[in-house]
Amino acid sequence: MFPELFRIPFTDLTVKSYGTMLVLGLFAGFWLIRKMCAKTGRGANAETLINAGMYSLIAGIIGARAMYVLHYRVYEEGFMEIFAVWNGGLELLGGVILAIAFILYYLWKKKCDMLTSLDILSVALLIGIAIGRIGCFLNGCCYGQVTELPVGVVFPYGSIVYNAQAHPDPLREREEPYIDLPANFYGLNTQKGWVPAGEENKEKYPLKPKDMLTEAERKLVSRGGPYQAKPVHPTQLYSSAANAVNCLLAFIFWRRYGSGRENNDKMRCKGCTFSLVFILYSISRFLVESLRDDNPYEVGMLTISQLISIGLFAAGVAGLIYYTKRNKANGLIR
Repeated sequence: MFPELFRIPFTDLTVKSYGTMLVLGLFAGFWLIRKMCAKTGRGANAETLINAGMYSLIAGIIGARAMYVLHYRVYEEGFMEIFAVWNGGLELLGGVILAIAFILYYLWKKKCDMLTSLDILSVALLIGIAIGRIGCFLNGCCYGQVTELPVGVVFPYGSIVYNAQAHPDPLREREEPYIDLPANFYGLNTQKGWVPAGEENKEKYPLKPKDMLTEAERKLVSRGGPYQAKPVHPTQLYSSAANAVNCLLAFIFWRRYGSGRENNDKMRCKGCTFSLVFILYSISRFLVESLRDDNPYEVGMLTISQLISIGLFAAGVAGLIYYTKRNKANGLIR
């Protein structure tokens, strides 16, 4: 809805909402890391973990882009398109996976207390995702399915959502667009001006740029007009709220039963918190994904994110069982 927050005065540069929220989420995560390290005082160095977070951000961007490129076969459009991040195209789950892999290597290299560090980083990651998803909402990506519920959000013409609704989506088994626009809204922007498409094959063409619309056309696609976008679930905000709750639950668990427990060293379950984070995140992601309308189906009615979420859930349950038994064997849990 607001992909650009504002334009920097006297320049052509703009501040992007997605990037801004990503940075805010990063700093919120760093703040939480410092707080948690100060409370635990056991084998976790805040500066080392923050450095791990900074480097993993770079790895995360690479992973998110790589997953998008492979998932949507961007490489078929040309080699340079693989690196064209400025054109959009990141998948959060791919970033999370590569970031986790890098963090494991970094902590091992620095000889950190692996389980205690992972417990802290996993909780901090949740608050970062919670804030970052607000950037998705402002950008208009990661949108939900059409809904008639009061929570439905109408995105404007020119947004990612509107463009998707004005075209069919065979990968989502949707052969017809949600919005049946007149043919003059589709076409090509040439040196001679706008060339509208024919009625028969109009949906094969991109939409007319918003700044080229006539006043009459603007009224047709504006809110209240006959061709306004269909309201959709604000799945970005669902995800943000879910991960904020996940962060709170994981933090409480960490303080009461995990490696952040104080006063009683005989009841600390190291490694259990990040295993719980896997479980909480995978459940919320799977459920929110079922309301999204952007990712293609891979197996049946399941998206790639849902399939990975199933794997994360299984890994989280296995980790929780394993680390509980391991800590009991080591006398850390009575």
